[in-house]
Amino acid sequence: MKYIAIGVAALIYSSILDYLSDEYGLNYFIRLILLAILVGITYKIFERVELRNKKEHTKD
Repeated sequence: MKYIAIGVAALIYSSILDYLSDEYGLNYFIRLILLAILVGITYKIFERVELRNKKEHTKD
């Protein structure tokens, strides 16, 4: 489920970056780097939430 959510987030991020490239002239390389950074941050957030949920369930 985590990977599906990350894929949806990547799709949203790429749509936003595509719009920004049309409006502000971002080139392909910059868009690719920004997309990689945003997806990496999103992955880390999902990983921390998952770890926090596991810790809460093991306390019982």
